[in-house]
Amino acid sequence: MSKLYLVEDFAQDYDFIYANTDELKRQAYQLRSQTHNRLGIDQYDAHSHHILLKHKASNTYAASARIIESPAKNPDKQLPFEESHENNIWASRIAVKDLSRRSFSELSRISIAPNFLPEGTNLALVPEILLGLYLASVSLARLLFHDYIFVELPEISFKRLRVHGLLFEQASNTFNEQGKAVYCLSLESGISPASPIYELYQHILNEMAHQLNIPLVQDNDEVRRA
Repeated sequence: MSKLYLVEDFAQDYDFIYANTDELKRQAYQLRSQTHNRLGIDQYDAHSHHILLKHKASNTYAASARIIESPAKNPDKQLPFEESHENNIWASRIAVKDLSRRSFSELSRISIAPNFLPEGTNLALVPEILLGLYLASVSLARLLFHDYIFVELPEISFKRLRVHGLLFEQASNTFNEQGKAVYCLSLESGISPASPIYELYQHILNEMAHQLNIPLVQDNDEVRRA
């Protein structure tokens, strides 16, 4: 997987969209219904951010994900990964219970339209479109000034993401009913600059920043308000 392919081809194939309108959120919910056979709007959507990948050539939405953060009016409300794994969760050797509630979020409800996946594709092996969706989600979480993002994954996906350069770390020793553990990514240093995905990540980060009206200053891999 070359840097040239990722930036010049993948980035040209897809728009990375922050779903900040009711219509765009509806598109995200519809993608869920295609992949999970139900619309699946739940209590967490009221305090979530949604991301879409739009295929330029066909002008259709190919994939979506959401980032759940603690509600501003009820910051002690647990996120789904906390409810599934109780309090045995860590981020960079810090217990989640000791983190600021607004400093982390959870990536969930990842959906990819079936026609954008070759038959028999194993999502656990992180195909390219899923990798792009992860990078867009991580970019959005960073622009929301979160320090960490958590996700429930099977172990094989965790290993594949690390191979690609997304340096998730195991955050729990327990598994949910689907056999997934909690993994955590530091949004300050969680992507290897030596990885082929790094340049694509920087491209997506700038695309997302423009949509959020956040000017960027990039200096030694730091992103902050100008």
